[in-house]
Amino acid sequence: MIKILLDNDLRFRTEARYTFEAFFEIIGITAAFIENQEQLHKGDILVYYGKSQVKADCGVLILPETDWLKCQSIAPSLKFISGTPVIYWIDSSRKQPINFTRENTYCEAGFDIIAASFYFLSRREEIINKERDCWGCFPADFSIAYKWRILHMPVINIYIEIIQKALADLSYALGSEFKIIQRWKDNRRFAAVLTHDVDNLRKYTFDNGIRKLIRGKEGFKNAFYDIGRSFLRDNTKDPYWSFDSFVALERQIGASSTFYIISESKNRRYDPYYSLNAELKRQLHDLSVSGWDIGLHGSYDSFNNKDVLKKEKDILEKALGRQVFGTRQHYLRFSVEHTSQVQEQAGFKHDSTLGYNEDIGFRAGLAAPFFPYDSQNKKRSDILELPLAIMDGSLFNSRQYSKEEAFKKSVELIDQVESVGGLVVILWHNKAGDAKEFPGWWETYARIVNHLYVKGAWIANASELAEWWLDRVKRCAV
Repeated sequence: MIKILLDNDLRFRTEARYTFEAFFEIIGITAAFIENQEQLHKGDILVYYGKSQVKADCGVLILPETDWLKCQSIAPSLKFISGTPVIYWIDSSRKQPINFTRENTYCEAGFDIIAASFYFLSRREEIINKERDCWGCFPADFSIAYKWRILHMPVINIYIEIIQKALADLSYALGSEFKIIQRWKDNRRFAAVLTHDVDNLRKYTFDNGIRKLIRGKEGFKNAFYDIGRSFLRDNTKDPYWSFDSFVALERQIGASSTFYIISESKNRRYDPYYSLNAELKRQLHDLSVSGWDIGLHGSYDSFNNKDVLKKEKDILEKALGRQVFGTRQHYLRFSVEHTSQVQEQAGFKHDSTLGYNEDIGFRAGLAAPFFPYDSQNKKRSDILELPLAIMDGSLFNSRQYSKEEAFKKSVELIDQVESVGGLVVILWHNKAGDAKEFPGWWETYARIVNHLYVKGAWIANASELAEWWLDRVKRCAV
């Protein structure tokens, strides 16, 4: 049995427990927190977090506490040891801080893995750094991961792998079996979730034409062309109405995806101008009965407003005739202090907003489902986060990659996820069906999906994966 003893500063006790729970849920092992060493038994493995030296008649893994007070107001530093990123506030004098020194059944880490991981998981830097982009989002280019050039590296997964290997080695030394619950369905090495935000249902609409006139960015000719085409009312000829194309592509590999739908628009500058009319309801019904997933795309102003988000959820559920448990916020608007609380209070079970508009990568340093930390109430949220990693707009609009570059960058990130047995969440907008306006977008998505299939990933929609993970969490509760 694995026992966890938290002997660290009381002011960081709750945060440390949260981090351990996240780690052990991802590893897939059952463990128990204890108050003292008297609760240890022969054959146990003790995971100790604190400053003291520990002696015990069992296997011992020491995770030293050194730095957490610094992380409250000061950004950490980074160095690489043998290719592994080491995040720290106080530099260790050890030459190999990432390696465990083993003496029979005793091993010790050389830096504070728990404080470093909590800093990323809790998104502490977003609370300290008030920089925001034009949509009120924390921008990728201001994150320390981007500045350190490790945004595309699942750092926390790497730390989890280190701890998992240490526990497996200790179990072997003790002659006991190291049992873990399989991470992904069919024991696949890694997983992928395919998603689509329906920001604009149709290209040729009167409202879109008016919006172009207001913004003045795309020319009066294009605006009046869209207004004129809007009167045709034939969705089969509208390139944004691409539901069937996505279904056909994904069905070829035996997978399905999630479509996030706006149910109500309030912000006339940023929210889409479509409604849940009879035609869209029929389309959503057809998607649902075919096995595709429908979630709510929370409107621009809903990310910190429980009442607005709950109303939008109710509207979509009424249109579908069933409950909706998944969501993603429009423009990826996500406040680490409020959004998870608001989503939880509105009745959602899982979210997939935590990503960046400007770049692909791992906003929390993690390529796995997790429960975000509620800094207001000093507890973990009950809503499951499926962190977004790859978005078409980040590749083509923000970074302005060619289709070859976009595919290459995506494959590099996917291969990183595979190496740690993680999760990659992909967002491709429905407007990608317009090859003229968005050249290369559709082709790149098709190549990414095929790459995932060839790699043997478990490819799922958001609700399917969340259901799997929540059941798994129950079976390996700490």
